[in-house]
Amino acid sequence: MTNGQSFHDFAEERQLRTETLYQAARYYLAELLDYPDPDDLMTKLRTDVDDADDLSVQLSKDPLLLENAALFVLSSAWQDPAERDRVRRAIDGATGMLPVIDPTVIAIMCLYALNLLLRGSGRHEETVVRNRDNSLTLRKVDEYGPLAVILGRIRGRTSQTPEPSSEDATVPDEVTRSIVLVDIQGSAMVPDYEQARRREWLRSTLKESTRRLCLEWSDLDPVDRGDGVRLLVPEHGASLTSVVDGVPGHLGGRLREHARMSADAHRLKVRLVVHTGLVHRSPDDWNGDSLVHAARLVDAEAAKQLLTERADVGLATILSDRVFEEVVRSRRSRFAEEEYHRITVDLRRGGDPGLATAWVHLS
Repeated sequence: MTNGQSFHDFAEERQLRTETLYQAARYYLAELLDYPDPDDLMTKLRTDVDDADDLSVQLSKDPLLLENAALFVLSSAWQDPAERDRVRRAIDGATGMLPVIDPTVIAIMCLYALNLLLRGSGRHEETVVRNRDNSLTLRKVDEYGPLAVILGRIRGRTSQTPEPSSEDATVPDEVTRSIVLVDIQGSAMVPDYEQARRREWLRSTLKESTRRLCLEWSDLDPVDRGDGVRLLVPEHGASLTSVVDGVPGHLGGRLREHARMSADAHRLKVRLVVHTGLVHRSPDDWNGDSLVHAARLVDAEAAKQLLTERADVGLATILSDRVFEEVVRSRRSRFAEEEYHRITVDLRRGGDPGLATAWVHLS
């Protein structure tokens, strides 16, 4: 083993398991921080991070996300040659051990370390990431949606999204946007008062989902579509991967909570599209082929059918072929390619039908 060995190569060489990485991060941080009490760490975190408790719970309940937080801590420490021996000792101590893993404690310690790293002077642009197929890859942090969202919320919006200068305060006539289009399925089958309640619930939940991505609702140019909402995410606001993983992830969880408290007749089923492309500013709204394409996807009969057939599913996330290629097939998403259903969508431009491929994830 050479001093110049990367952490990725070291981790691959040792074939580190999830439990080993959890415990290695804990051992490393315990030595680094002089064996702190997790409750004391949480108290300190609350003074720096507004939603520290929420982030800690989110980490502890998502094993893959927690493992990638541990990997971020260990791989960041590895970049400092003076810390490599400490990282090796932690991994050696954890290898082969079968301790009782407390995800809550691991989450607090990793969250505290992430806060220290991000508020330090060093730059942390890359990390080793565990993919859903169990492989380890080196990836830019802002391309790994779930972890990027956590890091963005620790940093705070001001460091993630710089305020525009007076020179670029005006929005260009033509820009690239991530397009999020959401529609409640089967609204026509319920009374007007129930439709209004569903729409309010959806709008409130989407506001919460986008806030988790450090996005201001007003920056998304929200448009009410009756049974749904259209959002346009600025390029500087959140990465495409963050949108693909973050918004459906939170919305799907809230839909499951809603289903547990609702009778079958009142269960919500929602279709959500993520597309990306050029849009054009008009005096009153945005327009362009990308918006038309997204509208055709959200109305796709094949997606409606998939959602209808699954009584246990509340959300159908529909990705355009372009988004699927850029995010899922390139393994930037926490969702694997095989978790999606391939569908064909009739675009119907003019009088001639045109066909497009899209990808549906049910949750």
